[in-house]
Amino acid sequence: MQKIANSPEAMAALMEIGKILQDSGINMTRKPSMFEMMKLASNMEFRAAANKVAEEFKKAGVELNSESMMQMFGNSPLTGPKK
Repeated sequence: MQKIANSPEAMAALMEIGKILQDSGINMTRKPSMFEMMKLASNMEFRAAANKVAEEFKKAGVELNSESMMQMFGNSPLTGPKK
């Protein structure tokens, strides 16, 4: 998480994807429905922002895998409770 915090580009990419999620009406306080996930998958702006996040994370030295996602999001609606 520190590597992301130290990368202004990665933070900006996260802020942008958060804005897109909010503008798309996605409620991030709960796990997205299958319909919401399909809606996002078909959204070109979201896909571009997701690619940008992945690119900036890689530049910051953060590997995107299920383990790193669990560490970043912990007990969020997207990842579920920590085990």
